[in-house]
Amino acid sequence: MELKPVDSYQIQTSGIISSYDRRIVTLLYQPLMGPDCLALYTTLVAEVEDNRICSQPKSHMQLLGLLNMGIKDFFDARIKLEGLGLLKSYQKITGDERQYLYEVLPPLSPAQFFQDGLLNIYLYSQIGAKSYQRLRESFSDKVIELEHYQEVTRSFQDVFAPYRPNQEVLIEETDEQPISGSEPAPIELDGQDFDLSLVLDLLSPNMLARKEVTADVIKAMRKLHHIYGTTEKEMVRFLYRAARNDGTIDIDQLRKIVRDSHRLANKHYPQLVSKTVTQNEITSDSLSAETSTDPLLAYFEKISPQQRLIDLGEGSASEADLQIIDEVMASQKLPEPVMTVLVDYVLNQLDGKLYKNYMEKIASQWKRKKIQTAKEAMELAVSEHERYKALKEKETTEPKARRGYHKAAKGRKEVLPDWFKNGATQEQTIETKKLDITEEEERALEEQVRKIKQNLKKGR
Repeated sequence: MELKPVDSYQIQTSGIISSYDRRIVTLLYQPLMGPDCLALYTTLVAEVEDNRICSQPKSHMQLLGLLNMGIKDFFDARIKLEGLGLLKSYQKITGDERQYLYEVLPPLSPAQFFQDGLLNIYLYSQIGAKSYQRLRESFSDKVIELEHYQEVTRSFQDVFAPYRPNQEVLIEETDEQPISGSEPAPIELDGQDFDLSLVLDLLSPNMLARKEVTADVIKAMRKLHHIYGTTEKEMVRFLYRAARNDGTIDIDQLRKIVRDSHRLANKHYPQLVSKTVTQNEITSDSLSAETSTDPLLAYFEKISPQQRLIDLGEGSASEADLQIIDEVMASQKLPEPVMTVLVDYVLNQLDGKLYKNYMEKIASQWKRKKIQTAKEAMELAVSEHERYKALKEKETTEPKARRGYHKAAKGRKEVLPDWFKNGATQEQTIETKKLDITEEEERALEEQVRKIKQNLKKGR
């Protein structure tokens, strides 16, 4: 399936996301995921109205415009939020329409984060010891000991009278659910690349009982394996060293042993690195800006059609023009980079104006030709222009009477984008440099070509 800008989405939050939650995401999660992910998270939260947990349906095109982000960058940011437990994504397909539901989740509490054994290790590695300690202190406070106090709190029964049967209670049932407090989603590793059964088989009953390998110990081992690459045999040795006198396993001590062992062998802390994700949900032919050698092509692949319109309008665009782009994209379902090239071409052709019928006609032609990338769109536009020039040249060789119909349009000057003109004249420029001929010789060659064309027509 392909994620396209015209696909609709709706946002739902897992309870109320507070300003304190947003502070946690900014200070603790942003170093791990980057500013694009933070911008996406805060935007999704902001789109849900105050004291509500659901937003109104919108198209991804509007979201991309708000974020000033291309579809690939959006997808990369989305999957990072999913991986960090801050977002859940759902998809529903109805006919040709695709709808997404994004459930925004609150972050772990500071206590959960700094005791996580996974995220806090990567944060430490990312920002260093001093910054880590400073952040930890900013989310900590002194706890007052209660040992010298006596509790005098009243219970519910001490304060309120019991219910009397003659009191009628009417509760109206509705479809809506009361808003509950938000619950974070701890990161769970499936452990597919860690052989727990091998660890248990290698354990010596005389040194450590299998029953001491509890669910919490298993979670800790999986996280340590993911962070440091600790093997199953190494983990067994570390478990022996982390065992207390009563036979139980000290998880904090296990983490410290594995961390110190890794530092002795590698002299550095592990880094949180994103996997190369096969993006089946987005247009497969979309190229990343980093892999494109043409700066202009990379630009078209990275930005949205709306942003191109804004760039050409020196920072602003009318609501009517934005609506035209939305409607054409929705009706023709062209990939975003192709639509960006189309916007650029039409604006240059029509002197900065957008006409829906003209734009839709070109878009439908590109759709029939199955244009999927910005490069293909630019090449097709150049090819069509060359064909148009060839037809015009053909008209000049015909009798004047037959060209009367086109006479009115003769004086019109065609305005083309720079990339269009460069592409259309590239071969001619190269050939001229190769031949290095004078203007007189060039005119003679053109006359010969014209005579050859005439002779070919007579011979048909």
